[in-house]
Amino acid sequence: MQRILISFVLCLALDVHSAADPQKKEAAPPRPAPLATLDRFVGNWKGEVEVQSADGTKTTYASRNAFAWDLKGVFLKDQGGAVSGESAFLGMWSFDQPTQRYHSWYFSGPGGEVANCSFVWDDKNQAFKGGADLGGGMVLESEDRFSGRDSYTWSITVKDKSGRQLNHMVGRQTRIP
Repeated sequence: MQRILISFVLCLALDVHSAADPQKKEAAPPRPAPLATLDRFVGNWKGEVEVQSADGTKTTYASRNAFAWDLKGVFLKDQGGAVSGESAFLGMWSFDQPTQRYHSWYFSGPGGEVANCSFVWDDKNQAFKGGADLGGGMVLESEDRFSGRDSYTWSITVKDKSGRQLNHMVGRQTRIP
């Protein structure tokens, strides 16, 4: 009897451990249509990012990112950053049924910025369009526009409360194997 109980406890412990293992991939159930719209992002991407600051200074850098479904197919994870390693980000996308809007939460380094954006899907222009209130009257405007299965362009503009552009970023992404 004691052996059976020990075996049961060990099996239960192994099962709990594997269920909590974030590396273990589970088959995701079919996604509802709004979440399936996000499938166009899934994959690995490389690109070039151009940043223009308020004073007009422009810089560019090479980037890479990867989108993959996570948390049983409910959230789309986007992870990447500058190829040089100078910056990185982690983002999560999903669809909010009550508001009928897409949301993304991005965490960026090295500065520790956090953005919670809300989007609508514009089927005619194949684009997610939206933004975020950054507080203090500052707003973020964002768009991810697909020009085909293997390319998209994203843009982020940050404006102050008077509408003056503080920062503008454009990324041109190409799918890679």
